[in-house]
Amino acid sequence: MKFTQIAFSTLFLISSFFLNAATPNIDNIQFGNTQSEQKHSFQSDHSEAKTGGLNEPNRILLPKDSATFEGGTLAFRMKIDPQKQNYFTVRFWGGDADKCMMLLFCEGKQVGYRHLGDIDFLWEGNGKAPLPGRYFYNTLPIPFSLTKGKNEINLQIRAYGEVWGYGDTFEKYQHKLEKPTRGIFNAYTHTATCFVPDKK
Repeated sequence: MKFTQIAFSTLFLISSFFLNAATPNIDNIQFGNTQSEQKHSFQSDHSEAKTGGLNEPNRILLPKDSATFEGGTLAFRMKIDPQKQNYFTVRFWGGDADKCMMLLFCEGKQVGYRHLGDIDFLWEGNGKAPLPGRYFYNTLPIPFSLTKGKNEINLQIRAYGEVWGYGDTFEKYQHKLEKPTRGIFNAYTHTATCFVPDKK
């Protein structure tokens, strides 16, 4: 086989991989956008709409009036594929900084572990901006047992205070949420294992 044929075949295989991986996203909610939130039956407790990176809308989660380890909550409905493995991706601004933890809940059940598990939390801040000047994404699998046969699911993002993994009491391990979280810009549902942002 000639070199040009080998190069063409390799290019074809690579192109096919990315075309298959980059399947269209199923749903997208833009937090802080009233029309998008209403479309997704959005409700919140202790949150605030803001303008963040590149002047785009987002929401921050706030401490409770009397600070506890639990903070604000975002609740919404999103479309999913009833037969395939679904994934949930959030978009954050890399210039924001916080020390909170965020967990995803699906149909009232926690997705992922608070400490050491095969499915991670949705976000854990360390007080530093991870990627100044650009957006970044975090993706979690949604348990198939909670999505099978359904076209939509109820989701929540809940905020918690900073966690110190070596704490030998609950108070030392799980701190109170006393400051607002970083902004949450978008959430997506999709079936591709490699998330690809929607074209604007």
